[in-house]
Amino acid sequence: VWGGDTAPHATASEQVAVTQGDSLEMLVNRQRQSVLDSLGNATAIFTAAFPHIPVLPSLGDMDHVPTSTDPGPPRNAWLLDAATRWWAQWLPEQSLDSLKWGGYYEVKLPGSELHVVVLNTEVCHVQNFHSFVDGGHAAREQLAWLEGVLLRARLARESCLITGHIPPGVWGGCWGNYSSAYQVRLYLAAAPGAYS
Repeated sequence: VWGGDTAPHATASEQVAVTQGDSLEMLVNRQRQSVLDSLGNATAIFTAAFPHIPVLPSLGDMDHVPTSTDPGPPRNAWLLDAATRWWAQWLPEQSLDSLKWGGYYEVKLPGSELHVVVLNTEVCHVQNFHSFVDGGHAAREQLAWLEGVLLRARLARESCLITGHIPPGVWGGCWGNYSSAYQVRLYLAAAPGAYS
């Protein structure tokens, strides 16, 4: 499991360093390209280091521009389209739609009764301005999807291991309503593990 945060951890002054004549659009495009370069390079490194082992990646707060903000679809397409293209080598076809749409997906491990659920925890990040502006729409959409995954696994008497970049809970970095709903769903599903 690759836990995200692949892009460089730059200081606030490094993130907003603007040379004379740069527009905000130029700055954002430069930051996005830096993130894409980092993700592409890391994907290539994991592919070379683990040629026959599936990797299950997630996105972290540093993988968004500005950091810790995921505006949700379709405004995050610049990132999710590239991630889907690169990570398709490790994921089954049925996982790609939700990855491309919202940055989350599910994989059933071959020959087992274990599902690995990778969440896009940036949609609930306490620093994600978009979560407050849109009332947490992307987070609620992902929770509804998670509920369906957990229900299907429960009915099939299968287990789920849930992962993402940040854990639920305000101290973990997710705002309260999302964390409470997430924890209730885990309790009801009796998922054996959740890791960040």
